Amino acid sequence: GCEAASVGSFTINAMDTNFIPTLISAPNNAPNGFLPNWTAVAGATNYQLRVLNVTDGTLEAFITGIAGTSQAVNNLPTGKLYRFNVRTRYNNGSGLVNSGYSNPVSRNLPAGGNKSEGGVDAGAASAIVAYPNPVSDVLYVAAAQGAEVVLFDLSGRVITEQTVAGSEVKFNMNELSEGVYMVRITNGAEVITEKIVKQ
Repeated sequence: GCEAASVGSFTINAMDTNFIPTLISAPNNAPNGFLPNWTAVAGATNYQLRVLNVTDGTLEAFITGIAGTSQAVNNLPTGKLYRFNVRTRYNNGSGLVNSGYSNPVSRNLPAGGNKSEGGVDAGAASAIVAYPNPVSDVLYVAAAQGAEVVLFDLSGRVITEQTVAGSEVKFNMNELSEGVYMVRITNGAEVITEKIVKQ
């Protein structure tokens, strides 16, 4: 008097984290661009690079079919902050698929461009930036690896501090009251302080 229902089995293939490349850096590249580079992934068919214009919240470039482990991105609008991510295109046995995206690298392109006279890298200090500002939920601070980043209020009370492990750190601002806060970035002898508005 019973009827058995049979459900076919299926497999969900977890994304293979072995195919996610590590984005190393994005040094300056003329004219007004950068040269993101990443680790090679064994078995990769090619790579795809995503360039996000963080300042405007737009996708500035999406480059596919990259054979090597670096890709020049030039003639970018100046006065913007850019975030780079790369992913691998590989064959999983059933066809070509994409890996997850790498860790991000963020770089600021100053209004005057990223090359000073003589071709010296002028983006190093300019790459230290806090965004978005004003902020409502998550604050990102892009700085050199190893830099110390401290968030404090106007009375000087330290709210939290972090050491940059990659190219940026993030602070959860949800539980903080609206108002003005300060971020202090210390990188060796260089100390930069930025005012942050919490909405």
